[in-house]
Amino acid sequence: MRLTQDIIRKIIKEEISKSLTELDKGKMRTNAIATISNLMMKLDAEKMDARRIVQDAIKQYETSDETADEMTERKLTPAEEKERERIAAAMEEEDPDIDMGTKMAMATAQAKKSA
Repeated sequence: MRLTQDIIRKIIKEEISKSLTELDKGKMRTNAIATISNLMMKLDAEKMDARRIVQDAIKQYETSDETADEMTERKLTPAEEKERERIAAAMEEEDPDIDMGTKMAMATAQAKKSA
């Protein structure tokens, strides 16, 4: 697959669109509160102890291996790594002056989608 300028533009557009739709921390907090509140009301309606369930969820979160401080982006699979290198080489061929960080970020994003 040869990366044309149109394909590169499409990839950039997808990444920009994705970043624009991501929630900021304030909205994420507001949405989380609303979601948790709604779930608690549903639990109460079903005569379940919502507070106890939330406490159990907090305990589970605190003992989880994936707390916010430890969360990292997953590693690429071997197929994704191979695809990333192929895409990066095609981008380099298309535009030898492309910034390495930009090239690898775009190649990684595309490899995750296509491999």
